[in-house]
Amino acid sequence: MRDLKAALVEAKASGGAADAIAAKLQAAQAAHTNLHDLVEMQKTVKYRDSSALFTPATPAHRRAEAQVAALAAEMAMLGGA
Repeated sequence: MRDLKAALVEAKASGGAADAIAAKLQAAQAAHTNLHDLVEMQKTVKYRDSSALFTPATPAHRRAEAQVAALAAEMAMLGGA
């Protein structure tokens, strides 16, 4: 969606075909909303034994994700990715 938003801004600025890009952006936003709603619904599912379908990430996993994101950003900045 970020790329579509940027393309829409560029198309509006250059007088290009902004309508087609706006339609694609709207479809992407609708799909994102549908998926988000499904995930939120799945978070509430509980089984008979009180276990859950969704388990939130542990603090260690969140730290590892942040480290991977930082390293990926560093690689991108250095031109490696």
